[in-house]
Amino acid sequence: MEYVDIYTAERKLSGVKKIKGSPLCDDEFILIAHLVIFNSRGEMLIQKRKEDKKDWPGCWDITSGGGVRAGETSYEGAVREISEELGLSIALEDKRPIFTIDYPLGFDDYFIITKDVSLDEVTIQPEEVTAVRFASYDEIKRMTDDKSFVQYKKGFIDLLFSMRDGRGSYDV
Repeated sequence: MEYVDIYTAERKLSGVKKIKGSPLCDDEFILIAHLVIFNSRGEMLIQKRKEDKKDWPGCWDITSGGGVRAGETSYEGAVREISEELGLSIALEDKRPIFTIDYPLGFDDYFIITKDVSLDEVTIQPEEVTAVRFASYDEIKRMTDDKSFVQYKKGFIDLLFSMRDGRGSYDV
């Protein structure tokens, strides 16, 4: 059985742990962590979700992500998720997320790195993922238009691609 830590609206640990997927009260929040990998050509490593997934079945998605387990930091959750889903060992050296998106159930942290990963290095988790590939910005936008990519909010893919070169909200 997998447990998650419960956070306050201020993102402080509440001291409460719940079974993953349990209903949350109005003042309870969970933590999600994503790792997005770009190669040196500026293409994003994407994964195709299994057809029987509850959300976005059979759609292409960003590199990896999932719920952070009880006792983990978001950094540790991102490292674990990329290992579980794609069999990759990625060291983030305790980096902070590039950005966090608040969503109704909690906090969604995004880590973005550039790393030339060979697809031969990838070992997909067949319970969740059916394929992986690299895709350019234009390819992902086309997949979004034809609904073969997860339907993120308008501008989200733009944000990921614009943040791949570093932190901050403006170019220096």
